[in-house]
Amino acid sequence: MHWKDVLARTDLVGGDIKCHKGQSIFRGPIERIRLRNGFIHITTKWMAEMPVIHQGGSKKWKLSNPEHSSLIINPKKARLQNVQQNRVLYFTLPGVLYVIFPKGESKLDPTEVEGLEV
Repeated sequence: MHWKDVLARTDLVGGDIKCHKGQSIFRGPIERIRLRNGFIHITTKWMAEMPVIHQGGSKKWKLSNPEHSSLIINPKKARLQNVQQNRVLYFTLPGVLYVIFPKGESKLDPTEVEGLEV
């Protein structure tokens, strides 16, 4: 799979993106995916954040900083692969993993995000 294949897919906009980065998990609904100046730009409507290590055993999503709603990917440095159920998996920096879920797949319920008005 190549980034041109990802850009050609119409089932990803409206799906979700999930990122495991450091001690946090980020997740949000994809609003746009496009190629601009040689970089892949993924924009989400909003982004939620949850710590990887849940304090007190609770799994709570909180609305993240708006700057996390815009992802810029260097396609020459991001290792891309297709995984089960047409999901897109890619790695950027060591320890940073992204999963793109197409429409109709796994999706974060906006009512579960603290601070998000629905």
